[in-house]
Amino acid sequence: MSKEAYYTLLGVKSDETREVLGVYNFPTSAVQLGVIHLQRSILKWIKPKHKVEVAQDFKNVFCTDDRSDTNEATEKRYVAFLSRLMSREKTV
Repeated sequence: MSKEAYYTLLGVKSDETREVLGVYNFPTSAVQLGVIHLQRSILKWIKPKHKVEVAQDFKNVFCTDDRSDTNEATEKRYVAFLSRLMSREKTV
């Protein structure tokens, strides 16, 4: 498996439901910086008492040290992360 990251772009419709607008992958060399910026962007909206937990949860989504990890598994972790995030933080 190659080390590639995928970002899912979600949109919120007027009826407050979410819709997947696209899935994008980025080459490995740009991923580390991109993931850090994504994490910082997410954490700036998180309540201080939840930041440590959300940051750890986010790191578990983008684990790159497991060579047996698959894109499908990463996508499932990302979707689960977003679900937990959206249910906890109504302002995100």
